[in-house]
Amino acid sequence: MKFHLYQYFETHPRQKQAAKWWIRLGLPLPERMKRQIANQIHAEMLVRLTAVILQKGTLDWQQALAAQYELGQEIAAQTADILSLQTNDVGSLAKIVDFLHGLLDIGGKQVVVDTAGENVCRWTNCPLAAQLKGSPNGAGVAYCHLYQEMYKGVLFALNPNARANTLEITQSLGKPYCEIRTFWECWSGLL
Repeated sequence: MKFHLYQYFETHPRQKQAAKWWIRLGLPLPERMKRQIANQIHAEMLVRLTAVILQKGTLDWQQALAAQYELGQEIAAQTADILSLQTNDVGSLAKIVDFLHGLLDIGGKQVVVDTAGENVCRWTNCPLAAQLKGSPNGAGVAYCHLYQEMYKGVLFALNPNARANTLEITQSLGKPYCEIRTFWECWSGLL
C-alpha cells in the first residue's frame, strides 16, 4: 500500500519537505490531511481482512492480526520517511503511535518511561473509548489490538529488534488510560 499523500510527495519534494518539517515540530496535521490518511488506513485494514475471508472462506483472530502486521510492514518505509524517524532510537520509533493517535484524535499523552531501551506512554483521552467499550463481544477491544498489530509490523520492518507490547491496559477495557510500550528485544551482543 502506498499512501496517496506519499505518492503526491514523490512528485512534489518541496511540499514533502514542508510537511516533514511541520510534523517534526509536532504541529497538528490539517483536518483534511488527517482524515485522508486515517480513511486510507481504515479502508486498507478492511480490505486486508476481506481478502483473507475471500481467500480462506473464514477469518480467525490470528489471521486478522497477521493481516494487520503485514500492512504495518508495508507502510513502514513511508512512515519512517514522513515522520523522519531514527530507526535505532526507541523514543523516535514511539512517534509512530503519536502520529496514529493524532489521526484518531486520541490525546492526553503522559510519558511514563523514556530510556534508551524503552518508551512507555499512557494516553488518557480517547474519543472512541466509550463506543469501543460498549461494543458487543469485545469487538471494540479487537479494534485496538488490530491497530497495535499494525504498529508492531511497522516497528519490525524498521528495526527487527524493536517491539511493542500486547495491549492489556486500554480504555476500551475500562481502564483509565491506554498504555503503549515500545522497547528493544535484546539479542546477544546488542545493547
